[in-house]
Amino acid sequence: MSPIPYGFSPIDPAASVHDAPLWRDGRSDAPRFSGELLITLTTLTPLIVGNHQHALDDKHSLLVSQRLDDGRVLIGAASLKGMLRSALASLLHAPMERVSEHHYTYRPNLAGSGKAKEIRAAVVLSDHHGKTDPLQVALLDPKEVVYLPTNIWKALKCPAPGSQLARGCTGLKFSGPDELDYKAAFRKKIIAAKTPGGEQDRNARITLDHTVLRYVGGIDGEGRLAKAFNENRTIYQYVLYPTRLLEQAKPVTIASAVVAQYHKTQRILADMQIGHLAPGHPLLNKIGDPEAIQKAIEAHTPLCRHQLIYVEYDSNTRQITSLGHHYHYRWAYTSTVTRKGGKKRRELDWLPVETGNPHTGQPERLAAHRLLFGYTLDGGEEGPARGNFRRLAGRIAFNTAIEIPGNKTLEERFVNGGEEIQLRILGMPRPSAVEFYLKQTALPKKLITYGDQVDDLGGDLAGRKFYRHQADAARDDAHYSPSAKERQYGVAANTEERGTLVRYLSRPGGQFRCTLRFDSLRPWELGALLAALDPHRLAVTFGLPPSPEGYAHKLGYGKPLGLGSVRLHLDAARWRENDGWTWQQATGDDQAWRDWSGQALAALKEKLLASWPDDRARSTHLSAWLAARRWAKSGSAAYPTNVGKDGKPTIYGFHTALRRDHAATRRGNASKHLDALKRLLESST
Repeated sequence: MSPIPYGFSPIDPAASVHDAPLWRDGRSDAPRFSGELLITLTTLTPLIVGNHQHALDDKHSLLVSQRLDDGRVLIGAASLKGMLRSALASLLHAPMERVSEHHYTYRPNLAGSGKAKEIRAAVVLSDHHGKTDPLQVALLDPKEVVYLPTNIWKALKCPAPGSQLARGCTGLKFSGPDELDYKAAFRKKIIAAKTPGGEQDRNARITLDHTVLRYVGGIDGEGRLAKAFNENRTIYQYVLYPTRLLEQAKPVTIASAVVAQYHKTQRILADMQIGHLAPGHPLLNKIGDPEAIQKAIEAHTPLCRHQLIYVEYDSNTRQITSLGHHYHYRWAYTSTVTRKGGKKRRELDWLPVETGNPHTGQPERLAAHRLLFGYTLDGGEEGPARGNFRRLAGRIAFNTAIEIPGNKTLEERFVNGGEEIQLRILGMPRPSAVEFYLKQTALPKKLITYGDQVDDLGGDLAGRKFYRHQADAARDDAHYSPSAKERQYGVAANTEERGTLVRYLSRPGGQFRCTLRFDSLRPWELGALLAALDPHRLAVTFGLPPSPEGYAHKLGYGKPLGLGSVRLHLDAARWRENDGWTWQQATGDDQAWRDWSGQALAALKEKLLASWPDDRARSTHLSAWLAARRWAKSGSAAYPTNVGKDGKPTIYGFHTALRRDHAATRRGNASKHLDALKRLLESST
């Protein structure tokens, strides 16, 4: 079983390394170093750090590297700094920053009823306008609900919700299993009866003794979203239910907390910033007018008397735990990507030890990543710093890396000689994939989510994402680009329609040189910098088994496809101590280098031993950090797939099948389990 292309390094805020800021005001007597490192970057798999992305048409774009006039490729300083910042922050348990917020929803009715929770229909007994008031409904048997197409409703003289139909109707019939809009074990509707020749069958007749109920089909009640997904989808506005059974239905009260969550869900479904209609929705380009959908969702939120809804009924507690105005309704998770239980997640927040002077706003202690790279408090973001200290410059900076082509030809430097290459689809991993982005501590019994029910706060973030090295991509371009055979048999059609084109994709073995400058780093900070750039030094410092093939970082575009594995070599250094006038310089083979770097790494070790006194936890974290950067002679990864309705394996099919299994397990279906996911996650560690 292939591992997925990415993994997560756990973050323990309690173990986050921190220290006091260094100010250039003459008050600090701590030893510190300033200087620069000369670095050679070698590509281990093909690399492209795109600078320009041109839209070729509505579906295709071309990503091109930045180049000098003489054709040498450049790697921007921001990309190099981002690579280093991620490695350092992960090493030092730093909280994550600038994580995009999103509030996701799920479909409770995706997998049908189970022993613990049942899908039930219900009728609203009175108009309901309060967003937190309990709601009175009567439970109905979903097998008895009859959907009423609009044309049939009009043929029946447009009966109002609550009115009774007790008569025979000619030319109509109840639909059979092969005449459904989509599969549902108990779904049926009234349709026009047809003869074998396709004409209306006047001899067909049904007898109705039903009550008309209002129904709001689709998320927006008008079918805009549904038709963007499937233009042939039918949206219903009315249903029928046997009058005798309706009169016998037992009333149930939906708790105010569940009602409040329903209204919260509707707000999230209409949200164009962080909710269901946020940028990134796969159907936004087909919708045309998202604001119209937003208004439609809001307009169809109120629940009215004689309206049929669907609910999730807990047979153990005899309580309704979720509801919606259509069968495949969505229900909002209780927590979001950045917030849990109404509070910002600890993995994303400022540390409790990060404090500031209450009078001047000057920070008095900061986490390591903010000490080294600085910070900016944007807008209304809160933190310990105030006033002029809401921004702090970093003390580490790269310059642009420049390619060293030597005497290589274009064919030797670039895949396909620098001409256009079609990449595979990247897969677009999103935090909605809770199976990967959250800590899964209950497998195979259940999936941890952002909180399915109102009393469930959901799980914790898995950590900071990293991409796995895939050495096989250095030898076989089929890992990142469709093969000739795939093109011949049309397998690559979807990739060619949506995948990105690139030019000047550097081959493995290409070299770039750059300079990293650092200012006023304490010995332990310098040690952390050296360890992040060259993980082998960390392994030796802590006596951990080093990787036989060394270590590497990930950089640039296409990392999930195996692109962007690079190795850094520290060629030389120039430094001065405590702002003195004397500069020292050495190469990696000099004794002066070994003494200087050894002092810094020893200081880092002392700092981490003090910060992480638990030997086992420290060793586990450092070993996992090294493993994420370990290079190997071979290896590959792939997004998991599952066969969809069209018989083709897709990433979407995998996630859909997993959601269906999760819905079944949480409803007490003993025949469903999540063993396969457990094995997949174990194979990816």
